[in-house]
Amino acid sequence: MAVLGDEVSDYRTYIKIPDDWRRRQSEITLPRVLISMVLPILVLGGFMVVALIVFLKNLRSEDAHSIPWRRLGMWGLWGLAAYVIIFAFGDRIASFMNSYQTAVPLKTMFVGIGIGAVLGAAVYFSGIVLLFGMAWYFARRAFGEERLPGWTGMPPLYYRDAVLIGVGGTAALIGFSRLIAALSAHWPTAHRAIDAAFGGDFDATLPAAGIFGTILLRTLMYTGLVALCASFVATNVKQPWLRLLLFLSAALATVGTAWGTPADFAKQFLAGALLLGLLVFGITRIARFNLLGYFLVVAGTSLLAAAAKLVSQPDGFYRGNGYALLLILAALLAWPLAAWNTRAAPEKR
Repeated sequence: MAVLGDEVSDYRTYIKIPDDWRRRQSEITLPRVLISMVLPILVLGGFMVVALIVFLKNLRSEDAHSIPWRRLGMWGLWGLAAYVIIFAFGDRIASFMNSYQTAVPLKTMFVGIGIGAVLGAAVYFSGIVLLFGMAWYFARRAFGEERLPGWTGMPPLYYRDAVLIGVGGTAALIGFSRLIAALSAHWPTAHRAIDAAFGGDFDATLPAAGIFGTILLRTLMYTGLVALCASFVATNVKQPWLRLLLFLSAALATVGTAWGTPADFAKQFLAGALLLGLLVFGITRIARFNLLGYFLVVAGTSLLAAAAKLVSQPDGFYRGNGYALLLILAALLAWPLAAWNTRAAPEKR
């Protein structure tokens, strides 16, 4: 409190955090580094490196020659279009301009932004094509002559299953996350840190377009990664004990760095293992190899979460963008429904 004469001129409230407690919270120990940083890199990075090495070693095989790179390139164009939407309607340009230093000429800044945008587009395009190409190769090895299913030209039952998987999988993931949050309240533990999150798209030029582009790009990457992981494990990881070890390592990698106490670590590990087990069960027993179903589950959960943040805002602009995201979700679900009815009609005749 600041007092000038006999009147209070200023005051502020704060919580004094002891320096010793802050040092203990910020210290980095060897077990924390190994579990929270090294293990996730080894699990995900090691998996991708091994899969890439196996793929490159067999690049001249008949299975590799059957990969339709031109068709997968069209899939990569969707990722490229999503990247352009993010760059044009998201907050990328605003973020670059906010970080602009006047010591650097403005033209140089624009040239750097352009070069970065071109390199980013090339990385995302090639990454999506390579992911689906590797998934196609391992899927052909795992399932014989069966090819990686696509988005168009599939049997009507494929689209019916995709709709059921998309709606049911989205509801299951949302319900599971709510259940975990409710159970977690009965086991209170101290976190190491909690990030302040207010939504990262409020400063976008057009939030609905920026969020849709981000979700489309992320969903394509996740769909290719799920297809690659499922086909690679089915092809190269046959032993049950090795699959169990891979499962436990992946569950440990989901814990991250925010755990504070051993009890908090155990709680987050258990939640991650349950979620991973739900995903494995859904992929192996229900969804199988329905790429469109994977796509709808990832897109549905992401669009609903983003729309909920925007619709709850008091400002009409943000609420309108939230409703636009709900319309996009409805359009995504209407696409396989229309394809199902269209392709089922000739068979009935």
